[in-house]
Amino acid sequence: MLINLVSIGEQTGDLATSLGHVAKRYEAELDRNVTIFTTALEPILICVVAFVIGFIAISIMMAVLSVTSGAGVR
Repeated sequence: MLINLVSIGEQTGDLATSLGHVAKRYEAELDRNVTIFTTALEPILICVVAFVIGFIAISIMMAVLSVTSGAGVR
């Protein structure tokens, strides 16, 4: 598409306008892709943070249980 629009711009003698249309189209596509990426990234990061916090909590609980069971406290 880029090559076709540049070719048409060269043939008509209005390359600047043709490149302006190409720039607008690619900018719109980039905005759409960034929006999709950030929308998908948010839930993924929430799950990763929840996993890390859960791992830390379980590690602390296992350490406490190990110390209490080893000390003979019942």
